[in-house]
Amino acid sequence: MQFVNFLRDYIGRCPDTLIQPICSIFLNPCIHSKDFNFIKKNLLNPHISSPLLLDQYTYIIAVYELSLLPPPHLTRELTDIKNDHF
Repeated sequence: MQFVNFLRDYIGRCPDTLIQPICSIFLNPCIHSKDFNFIKKNLLNPHISSPLLLDQYTYIIAVYELSLLPPPHLTRELTDIKNDHF
């Protein structure tokens, strides 16, 4: 369900070339599974999808998996920069 929610949000801001593949994902019965690995294996099955569709699915899945990562924790160390010229 989390993947479906991601797709619903992503379809509004994705490149135009990805709208059709996202719509075809919504029509795929595997999308109702709660197991994302099953969805991923089904979508990336080379016996079912064309090479172009596989590339588009791979991109969409990669964006989804990256969205699951926690945001980076950037810490900035404050250091004294001494400049002898001023």
